[in-house]
Amino acid sequence: LQSALFAQNRIIDSLSKLVALSPGDSVKSLLLTELASNYIGYDTAKCNQSLQKAYFILNQKNWNYNWGYYYETKSQYIFNQGKYPEALLLSDSALGFFKKTELSQHSLIKRNTGFHIAGVTANKGAANSMMGNNKEGIRFFLESLRLFDQSDHPDKFTRLAECYNNIATTYYSMKEYEKSMEYDVKAIPFHLRAGDNESISFAYIYAASDFSMLKQFDSAKIYFLKAEPHVKELNKPSVNIEYYGKTGGLHWTQRNWQKAIEYYTIAYDNAKKINDGYNQAAYLRGIADS
Repeated sequence: LQSALFAQNRIIDSLSKLVALSPGDSVKSLLLTELASNYIGYDTAKCNQSLQKAYFILNQKNWNYNWGYYYETKSQYIFNQGKYPEALLLSDSALGFFKKTELSQHSLIKRNTGFHIAGVTANKGAANSMMGNNKEGIRFFLESLRLFDQSDHPDKFTRLAECYNNIATTYYSMKEYEKSMEYDVKAIPFHLRAGDNESISFAYIYAASDFSMLKQFDSAKIYFLKAEPHVKELNKPSVNIEYYGKTGGLHWTQRNWQKAIEYYTIAYDNAKKINDGYNQAAYLRGIADS
């Protein structure tokens, strides 16, 4: 196993121990939701299991912040399975509960609530974009940029970078590659500042893909090479899908069909591992076209 996977397992192990030791149901439900959040992209079954345990505790409880975090995490879990309308509805539920805690007098809860509202707003942008509602998607992303910028949460710069990438991805789907490149390049310094392998991987992958579509192949290859060591160290399915899928896209644009098939197949296999129906379909189509 790669070192990043060991690090993720350590986080999961620590959370699992805290769940077992937690004396109060309120804290336990939050820890279970946090545990589920850490399983997203790694283990679909365990993510769902942790969410079910959190729901069992939360049922008939009036804990708005806990419910908000539960629905936010469940929305991300459902989004990863390609069920975008359902993910959007769950995000709306999360926002409803977070809005109730927004005026809390507790400084930590107030700060975290604002940060979560910004995150859920970004999730709504992602769901809309994946459903083809691109203008609505960009509107939510720009709103989330504004909300993250106002936050004093320590993770704000990572999330700002993700928003830039999401805006770029939406423009990419609209085949506006110059705009896509503009926003992806803006994201890179924020990712490097955060120092997270997954974030850095995506930053380089997306910039490479933009350059590829602009037929600036030398620049594309440079960014894919920058991404490669981070991707291989992580060996995370959701990251592998993007790296191998978009590297396949580079080979596609260069009409290197055999290499495109090779990379699309790896992307498809990783999509199967996390039940990502959208990308399974997308890369099967890529294989067939190649």
